[in-house]
Amino acid sequence: MQLHNSQWGMMCPAETPVGKACGLVKNLALMVHITVGSAPDLILDRLKNLKLKEIEAPSNAEFGLFRDFSLNELHICTDYGRCRHPLFVVEKQRLLIKKRDITALENKESNWNDLLVKGFLEYIYAKEEENTLIAMTINDLHKKEETAMIAMTENDPEPVPFTHCEIHPSLIMGVFASIIPFPNRNQSIRNTYQSAMGKQAMGIYATNYQLRMDTGAYILCYPQKPLVTAKAMKNLPFEQLPAGTNAIVAIASYSGYNQGDSIIMNQSSIDRGLFRSLSFHTYKDEEKRMGTLVKESFGRLDRSNTMASTELGTALIFTASVNAGCLDVYRYSFL
Repeated sequence: MQLHNSQWGMMCPAETPVGKACGLVKNLALMVHITVGSAPDLILDRLKNLKLKEIEAPSNAEFGLFRDFSLNELHICTDYGRCRHPLFVVEKQRLLIKKRDITALENKESNWNDLLVKGFLEYIYAKEEENTLIAMTINDLHKKEETAMIAMTENDPEPVPFTHCEIHPSLIMGVFASIIPFPNRNQSIRNTYQSAMGKQAMGIYATNYQLRMDTGAYILCYPQKPLVTAKAMKNLPFEQLPAGTNAIVAIASYSGYNQGDSIIMNQSSIDRGLFRSLSFHTYKDEEKRMGTLVKESFGRLDRSNTMASTELGTALIFTASVNAGCLDVYRYSFL
């Protein structure tokens, strides 16, 4: 899958369908936010009052500021539909956020919005990235600082300082691509395949599946968490509702029956409950009325007036009862 350079950190580079829709259907990366639009009146009033000397947008606003140096213009975007992703703010090659702020966030003494209000984090969209220099990791900030110190001692021009830093490099991936263990060790197409097949994995899709009326549902009786996990799994509900089972697999040539995509499974493992699953289907039926005296209705069986018969392998149980001069016929079908 090929993405435009401006979509770095906005769209997942691995999660896309395989086939004719490849590259046309995209998926958002983690932590991406889509703007819903803001009223431009507030920013226009501030421009009139400040006379373009200084612009401070509210912390909860979805404004985007972009300066076009070639035309010497300042573009202010308040529209909806722009993809933005959060970045750490850097000043003087140092992160504004400190360890105490992370500890307060872990102890739930502060939240995400507090970090935005304090200016530790900033949402950046594609146009704004043209006026920024983003470090991939914190180590890049330290390397840049060492380079600046060497340049000062040797009278070389000082390098351009970083303005932002990525929260984590793995945030460029989508939900399914981020839970692949060691994706950097795979061929890119294998990550794409897994992103598509991960959606088909059987597990427990919802905790209230017994109360839902889905058209079709499949439940794995004994789902297990994978032995090797990615960091993103801790922040996703994949650990609470896993999919799949840890199976022992032997990659070997055995009698030729497992060539291609075929596998040979151990019968004793199946007998002990490996890959045991449940299948739920919703069937539709209705109460019919036959004439004025006979009607069908749903109800419980009564052993005193129940007659059972079998036709074409289907068990049909008829219950007839007279209720206020009307004949009630209860029909039950068991597949």
